[in-house]
Amino acid sequence: MFIDPPKVWLDWWWSQYDSGIMEDDSKIEDPVWVMDKTLYGRRIASSRFNLFVKGILEGLGFEQCPAQPQVYKHFGKDMDVEVHQDDFHSTGGDEKLLELRDMVKDQLMIKATRLLGPGMKYNYLKCTRYLFDDGTLIVLGEKHVDKCIEVLGMQDCKPAPTPWVKEASEDTSELLGESDKAKYQRCHGIILFYSKYRVDLQKPVQLIGKKTREPTENDFKGLKRTVRYMQGSRQLGNWFPAAGGMDCITGCGDTDWATCKDTRKSCVCGMVYVGGCVLVHFVRTQNIQAHSSGEAEYYGKVSTAVEMLLVRRVFAWLGYPMRMELEGDSTAAEGIAQRDGVGRIKQLELKTL
Repeated sequence: MFIDPPKVWLDWWWSQYDSGIMEDDSKIEDPVWVMDKTLYGRRIASSRFNLFVKGILEGLGFEQCPAQPQVYKHFGKDMDVEVHQDDFHSTGGDEKLLELRDMVKDQLMIKATRLLGPGMKYNYLKCTRYLFDDGTLIVLGEKHVDKCIEVLGMQDCKPAPTPWVKEASEDTSELLGESDKAKYQRCHGIILFYSKYRVDLQKPVQLIGKKTREPTENDFKGLKRTVRYMQGSRQLGNWFPAAGGMDCITGCGDTDWATCKDTRKSCVCGMVYVGGCVLVHFVRTQNIQAHSSGEAEYYGKVSTAVEMLLVRRVFAWLGYPMRMELEGDSTAAEGIAQRDGVGRIKQLELKTL
């Protein structure tokens, strides 16, 4: 990496020659420095480290998943490795895992846990994972809730039974001041990360995110309501049962038609699970305006199906071929999906095909 030094620094540099501190033969006309290593926090450093880890694992016989590059598998030894930056998560036989640990230690300075099994717990990606004979419970750390409470000054708040209240038909409240706006935006970022592990917070964080540019007093009340709900439900987690079928990927979703009062766009909520384990959950605003509830539900089914296809592709690469089942409560969307072509719904072809 090359950097040009600032003029103030250069003026000081040349003054050292004028004062006789530095020799003239070391003087250069157009100094450019080459850094020994990349600055911290730059994306290029992260990507190059991932390439370095990829080279190590491929040298040990692992193959990288084309659909999910952070997943590796050694098909000969039946071992799986998930790499998230400098965090490694691996599964396999006890002896094979110990062998893998020793081989990686020869090329990287790592700190490894002992072999894990039922009755134990460990931390990974800011979550605590509790291992049981019948499954695994993943609970996110409580510091995110504590941070939101601290930012909003709600140390004595009472828990709320639900994460959000119904939106008003017309928001006539005033815009927030700069101080409260900064608090609103900061809490949105914290809850956005927190919601990745909490299905019940997907919809509230989507509503909060819509107003981050110009939040109002009513939006601030909604944010505080969500934080109060988080306060009372901080012990909730995701349960992954051990006994479940590995032959079917199930997707389900629902759509609120034209609920956004500003754009009249629809919102789709979806989940994808295998054997009772929720693998994907999302809440998204559709990019286009649907002219009917059936059209909106159909777009929602397509969004869920896209996520299902990705899950199926990963499992097929791992050696688990699966069928897919898409569930829903809209007969109109089901009829559109089973039809060859757009039929009478010509706006589908005009807007999306």
